[in-house]
Amino acid sequence: MTQKQRMKRKKIYARRRRLILACVLLLCVGLILLCVALLKIFTGPESTPSDPSRSETVSATETTPPPTTATTVPAPTANPTLDSQITATGAVIYDKTAGRLLYSKNGTLKLYPASMTKLLTAIVALEHCPDPNTILTVGEEIKLVTADSTVAQLSQGDKPTLAQLTRAMLIESGCDAAYTVAAGVGRIIAGDDGLSTVDALKSFVEKMNETAARLGAADSRFVNPDGYFDAGHYTTAADMAKIAAAALEVPQIRDTVGRATKSDRFEPGRDHTWMNTNQLLQKSSPYYYEGCTGLKTGYNNEAGNCIAAPRPAQPHAHERA
Repeated sequence: MTQKQRMKRKKIYARRRRLILACVLLLCVGLILLCVALLKIFTGPESTPSDPSRSETVSATETTPPPTTATTVPAPTANPTLDSQITATGAVIYDKTAGRLLYSKNGTLKLYPASMTKLLTAIVALEHCPDPNTILTVGEEIKLVTADSTVAQLSQGDKPTLAQLTRAMLIESGCDAAYTVAAGVGRIIAGDDGLSTVDALKSFVEKMNETAARLGAADSRFVNPDGYFDAGHYTTAADMAKIAAAALEVPQIRDTVGRATKSDRFEPGRDHTWMNTNQLLQKSSPYYYEGCTGLKTGYNNEAGNCIAAPRPAQPHAHERA
């Protein structure tokens, strides 16, 4: 074999080695990409297509937060576009069916819930006093309601049913109704009709916190039944969404929060018409949203404007009474 032939063969072998090396490298890169893809499939967050029938709960609050931050609920991937459009300090979109957050803006930041608290009050009350026709006499507990609170104009000695108080509390956002419910049901929880007002309220508030923890609202603490500002009374948008989702599972609450107005009469023959504070339900409001079915608003100076609302599934088929 001549020198020229040997040089030619070496060049051919060199090209083959480079080709083989390139193939091996491409194979390795492909295997790495395949492993990454499989890892994402089996360990990444569940991704499901949009389902218009899925129930979603939105919770938002504009508020000055307490100094601490909760971290137990992992936030989904950030959405800068929505963040810039939503002015609330904290807001979430919660998928009630899947039990997970679809969107979160400061969703685990501790904030003040204001009157959204009354959703939890109603949950506890109807869980421990399941008969909505139970009469709860209005007592001295309404003297604990502060002068600047929203009230349902109840008077001591009135004898509304739990159902009527639930409407006064969730439609009119009456703090006097919330305290009447808490005192009356607090005695039922304690099994002592003669329990003092203070002890009855304590019994009820303890059950509020137990219930919140059971619902997964681990970063919340409640000290009163109406949501009046207290530095130790706080929640997060993510926790409030879980409480709101649980409220929608209670038929009495679900039927109540979607009403724009409701008239009631109770002993001793007093008539009341409750007007919903949720402007999403009021046709005369610029914020009216056809098909909205609730849920609860809240406001105080420290909390700012708050709302928990379900995504409308479809427009109202008929006007509610």
